[in-house]
Amino acid sequence: VDTKVGWRLIFLHTLDVSVASPDLEKREEARAFLDKKRRQGGDATVSGGAVGRTQLTWLREQLASAGAAGDKAVVFSYAPLSESLARQGDASLVCWNCKEVMEVMFAFPGVVPLCLSGQQLLGGRACDDRHSRGLGRIQHVGLKAVLATPEGGDASVTLSLFKERVELQGAVSASIPCGLA
Repeated sequence: VDTKVGWRLIFLHTLDVSVASPDLEKREEARAFLDKKRRQGGDATVSGGAVGRTQLTWLREQLASAGAAGDKAVVFSYAPLSESLARQGDASLVCWNCKEVMEVMFAFPGVVPLCLSGQQLLGGRACDDRHSRGLGRIQHVGLKAVLATPEGGDASVTLSLFKERVELQGAVSASIPCGLA
């Protein structure tokens, strides 16, 4: 999605590899992941999923292109890409390969200041901070589920993009600085 000059909106399918995938290979990969997690005593749910290999390659290409152009990007996903954010709700609903996805994003320092996700009943906020290593910070905001909004309430959020910050107004309000500092 193109926005005003200097910004890109990137949408990830965090259920690409899942037991509900129409692709048999991805369903089998999801089942293998769940079996391994259960054997290790980990927490994962059949309603979760992961970003697939093809999509990770595409993400890397998009962020490289944005970085080369001096653009910033906001990454959207259904499942949280941050374990810290997921723990504020149901930790089992985090994107299964969130660490790998975050490594791709941090490979392009300062390009992604914000990840917005759903899958959080009450919303929440977290920060992956690698500033001390020169890789910047990525803020994670979980949007409150519409189903958790009282009748007559409003779960909407407006995203405004500026050169030096991203602003969220509505059910979640925040000002997120851009850059490595």
